[in-house]
Amino acid sequence: MRILFPLVCVILLSPISWAQEARPDWLVLETGKIAFEKGEYGQAMRIFRSVLEQDRISPEAHYWIGRIFEEEGEYSLAEEQYRRALEFRRQLYVMDYEIRIRERLARLYKEKGDYAEFEKALTEILLMDVDYSSRESEAMRAAMIRILTDQGLEKVVELYRLDKAEYFLANAELGLFYYRTGRYMDAVRHLLSGGLTVISRTIRHLEVRRPFLEYTGLTDLFRNAMDEEEGAEYLEKSRIDALLYYLGASLYAAGELGSFRQVMELVRDAFPGSVWRSRAIAQLADPSIEPVITSREFFYFF
Repeated sequence: MRILFPLVCVILLSPISWAQEARPDWLVLETGKIAFEKGEYGQAMRIFRSVLEQDRISPEAHYWIGRIFEEEGEYSLAEEQYRRALEFRRQLYVMDYEIRIRERLARLYKEKGDYAEFEKALTEILLMDVDYSSRESEAMRAAMIRILTDQGLEKVVELYRLDKAEYFLANAELGLFYYRTGRYMDAVRHLLSGGLTVISRTIRHLEVRRPFLEYTGLTDLFRNAMDEEEGAEYLEKSRIDALLYYLGASLYAAGELGSFRQVMELVRDAFPGSVWRSRAIAQLADPSIEPVITSREFFYFF
C-alpha cells in the first residue's frame, strides 16, 4: 500500500497526464470543474475536450464547454454546446443535471434578449415534471389561486404543501417575466408555486430543528427561520422577499386588491431591513403597476 499511495496521488492531482485515460470520466470532469471555478478556462477546455476524445457523447463535457464559451461571450457557441448536451441527456450521470442545463440555456437567452426562447426554455423545465400537466395538478393550482384570492395566502399555506424545489427557479423567473409582460394571473400562478415551495420547505426545516415551536403565521415563520443561520441562508438564496413582493404586485395588477394588501403586509412585517419591505410599504400607500422593462436587469433570480 505504501508503494502505491504516491502513484494514486499523482493520478488524482495531475490535471492532464499520461494516466488520464485510466481515470473514470467523472473524475476527469471534476478536475475540469475545479479549473473552471479558478477561472483557468484554457486548462478547463483542454480537460473537457479530453473527455470528448474518449466519449464524444458526454453531456457533462458538452455542458461545461458551453459554460466556458458563455464566460467568454461566445453565446452562439455556448448555445450549440448546451443543445448538444441535451441531445445526449439520457447519458447523464445525474438525471437532475438536465434541469441545470436547461436553466443555463434559459439564462443564455436572457443575456441575448431572446425572451421568446427564454420563456420556452423555462416552460420546458416545468414540463419535465410528470405531474405538471396532469388534470389533478391543474385542478390543484386553480384551487390554490381561488383560495389565495378569496381567503388569502395564510389559508393556502394551511391547506397545501408544495415541495418542487428543482422547479423553483423556473417558476420564479416565469412569474416575474409574466408580470413584466402583462400576464398577471399567469404571474400569480407561477409565483405562488415558487413561494409555496419555499414556505413548505421552511416549515419542514423548523419542524425538524424546533419541533415544539408552534406555528403562528407566516410573519413569525420567516422571522423564526431567519434567526437560524441555515434558515436565513435559504431564505436569502431563494429571494423570497422579492418573490412575495411580485406576487402581491401581480395580484394588484389582476384586480385582486384584498389578497394584494395581505401579501404586501406580509413583506412589510416579515422582512425588516429588506429593500422589498420599503417597496411594499410604498405600494400599500400608493399602489401602481410597474412599467414593462425589456432589459435583463429586471430578472432577480439568477
